[in-house]
Amino acid sequence: MITALVYPNSMEQNKVKVLFISHVGHLGGAETVFLRFLAKVKSFTPFVLLPNGDLLEGLEQYGISVYRSRYLSKLNKEQNRFWVIRFCFQFIASLFEIFKEIIQLKPDIVQSNNVYTTVYCIIPCLLSRTPLIWHMHDFVSGGKELRRLIQVISLFAKKTIAVSNAVKKDLTEAGVPNDRIVTIYNSISTDDLKKESSSLHSSIQGFKTKFDILAGIAGTLEERKGILECIQALSLVNKAGNKRIGLIIIGEASDPSQKRYEANLKKEIEKHGLKEQVLFLGRIKEIRTFFQTIDVFIHYPKNPDPLPTVILEAIALNCPVVVSDNGGNPEIIQNGRWGKPVKANDPEELAATLLNHTFSPLDSEERGEFLRFFSHQQKELLHFKLYSDVVLKLSNEKYS
Repeated sequence: MITALVYPNSMEQNKVKVLFISHVGHLGGAETVFLRFLAKVKSFTPFVLLPNGDLLEGLEQYGISVYRSRYLSKLNKEQNRFWVIRFCFQFIASLFEIFKEIIQLKPDIVQSNNVYTTVYCIIPCLLSRTPLIWHMHDFVSGGKELRRLIQVISLFAKKTIAVSNAVKKDLTEAGVPNDRIVTIYNSISTDDLKKESSSLHSSIQGFKTKFDILAGIAGTLEERKGILECIQALSLVNKAGNKRIGLIIIGEASDPSQKRYEANLKKEIEKHGLKEQVLFLGRIKEIRTFFQTIDVFIHYPKNPDPLPTVILEAIALNCPVVVSDNGGNPEIIQNGRWGKPVKANDPEELAATLLNHTFSPLDSEERGEFLRFFSHQQKELLHFKLYSDVVLKLSNEKYS
């Protein structure tokens, strides 16, 4: 059930002020979700401290108060052999920078948009006695060192926001107290996916006429996305001979490992005689056209994905989805209500699903329920409740 966003008049007149901090300036998946959310909030006042980049420019376009950081940035360990020295300088300089912004802005809450950003926020928040919340978009990976870091962070953060219950479970296993974690799903709206004018529709339609079903994959060309397994499933479909399925892949390979993976994909395609059935489109902007032209969207990562935005986008645009049954995928489709789950890392089961399942868009009632469940209104309501609880608790502690 979706509750209407209603907040007290006193809070409306004196909104909670939240200082968001990010050491990432580019528009990745988590950052795009962050931008879309802050562009619509009404129940609290956001400020953002972050480095230069597309994210900062996007926030400025929506009139959000942004402050350019001189010191927060990604370390890029692979390209910088002296990253430890850079980190020491960056850490000390960022402490002063964040503390200065807290003193000037006097936020009620500081929220870190990334686990690594939180490291820079702990000391300034302690010194200023400002409650710290951090947002976890990923699963815990990186071995014992990252787990220890997360355990340290959990000692100082008032609350942790997990993007799915799968991430929440992962955090509790890493040592974060369960009562300090709240699950708040990312939101999606068809307004986020504006109509485009392009020739992509006719290009895809021309390819689509050759097949009984046209499937699509979207994402960076890397091993963890499970694209190779999708190609293997397509080969098995061909052997069965019941249906002819085409596959469109959108996304690009940027670093050397991804380019090697792309080369392996093309070798696998040639090996199974699929060159006429697979079309690489690279990176595209016309995401709405893509989802509204294909018959089914496949998201089949080998490793669990926390809460893939791309699945939310597909369902919001009424494209049937097939997803692996790991990570946050089952939560998005409500274990089969809004999409078809398939066992991960199993090309044979994926092939059987493509052969035997009928792919139909959700009816208007089901799609409406999906959009309400993952609505901006619901996400903002949960953030508002979290911020109000933290501020109220802090106030009670001061006067107790």
